[in-house]
Amino acid sequence: MPIVSYFTGKMCVAEIFTTIGKISVHHRPSWDSGSPSGVSIKNRMVISIEPESPILFNDAMRKMEDLAGFLSMLAGRIQEIKDIQIFTNANTENIFQPMTIHHSLRWKCSKKNQVNEPHTADIPVNAIFQPEEFRDVLANWISRQSTWHIARSRSLNCLQKGNNYGPDRLVAAANMFDILPSDATPISDELSIEIIEARDKCKEIFKSLPDGVDRSSVLGALGRIGKPSLPKKVAYRVAIVNSKFGERFQDLDKVATLALKCRNYFVHGSTDFEFGKIEHLSSFLTNTLEFIFAASDLIEAGWDASRWNGEHHGWGHTFSRFMIEYQSSSLELLRLIKKENK
Repeated sequence: MPIVSYFTGKMCVAEIFTTIGKISVHHRPSWDSGSPSGVSIKNRMVISIEPESPILFNDAMRKMEDLAGFLSMLAGRIQEIKDIQIFTNANTENIFQPMTIHHSLRWKCSKKNQVNEPHTADIPVNAIFQPEEFRDVLANWISRQSTWHIARSRSLNCLQKGNNYGPDRLVAAANMFDILPSDATPISDELSIEIIEARDKCKEIFKSLPDGVDRSSVLGALGRIGKPSLPKKVAYRVAIVNSKFGERFQDLDKVATLALKCRNYFVHGSTDFEFGKIEHLSSFLTNTLEFIFAASDLIEAGWDASRWNGEHHGWGHTFSRFMIEYQSSSLELLRLIKKENK
C-alpha cells in the first residue's frame, strides 16, 4: 500500500498590512531525496516585517520584539527570536543582500515542556483556520502598541515566568492595569462643585505645611480624586471579558477583587482579610489578573472570544488552563472568604 506525503506548494500563509509595515508569514520547507531509512519533509515558519520606507536599526529591532510579544500572547508562552536577518539600502546589481544579526540579548524560550506546548485548537486566533480574524486582530493590536507597550511588557514578564509564582508576580499582574493608557480604563468621574472646592481648600492647607512623607501622601491622594482607581480599572476590563464569555466565568469580578486585596496585602500590609486562609490559591489569583488583562486586550483588538469559548480545549495554553481550573478554584476561594466573614 503506497504512503504518500507532499507539500502543497503554498508558501505564503498570511500577509497583513499594519502601522509598522507589511507583516508576512511564510513556509520554509526542506526535504531530502529519500533513502532506505525513510523520507521526510521538514518545515519552519518565517515571519518578516516590510516597512513602507527605510527605518533605523533600533526601530527595526523594536518592531520585531513588538511582533514577538503578540505571538507570545497568542501561543501562551514566550516565543524565541532567532535567525534574524535584515535588508539594508545597500545592494549589489539591484539585488538586496540580507545581513545576519547576532543578537546578544535575544529572547530565549525556557526549556521546552511538552505539557505546555499549545495544541492548534487551544490558540485563541489561528492564522490558518481564522485568517481574516487573525489579520484584523494583529493589525489592531499593533496599532496601539505605542501606548500599551509598557503595560504589555509587564504582562510578558509574567508570562515568561511560566509555572513559577510568588508575591512579586501577583503584584506585577495587578500593577499592569495601573499603567494602562487612559482610553483603556473608565472615564474619570465628573466631580461636583462642592467636592472640587473641598479638594482645592485641602490642597492649599497641606501645601502650606512643611514638606514630608505624610504631606506628599495626602497631596497625592487629593490629586487622584475622581480618577479611576485600580479596582475600577480592573472591573472595567472584567466587563469586557464577561461581554464575550457570558456565564463561563461566574463571579469573575469578585475573584479579581480578592486578587487586588492580596496585592494590597503584599504592598501595604493590609489586614482587612486573613491572607493565610487563601494563600494556597495565590497562583490562581495571579492567573486571574493575567487572563483578564490579556483576554480583554485581544477582545478589543477583534478576537472572537465567543467562538473560542464554544470550542473544546486542552491544557496547552494559559487561557485554556485558566478556563478549566476556574470553576473549582473560584468556588473554593469564595467559600473560604464567606466562611471567614461569618
